[in-house]
Amino acid sequence: MIIGLMILWTGCGTFAFGDIDGEAGLFSQVRPEENHYQLQTPDGLVAFAAQDELRKAVLDANVAGDEK
Repeated sequence: MIIGLMILWTGCGTFAFGDIDGEAGLFSQVRPEENHYQLQTPDGLVAFAAQDELRKAVLDANVAGDEK
């Protein structure tokens, strides 16, 4: 259970449950006001879950120009 919470915190990019200093806390990211407080997956969690796919897409696109 602890590992699951750590993964969630890493994906959301915060250990703060509430909003502090203009930064959205965990609950504000999962149920944002713009979405009428409906459940929404945070963008950071989506990117975290898709790391391998993102890495492959960047390498295939040759963004750095390393391949000739």
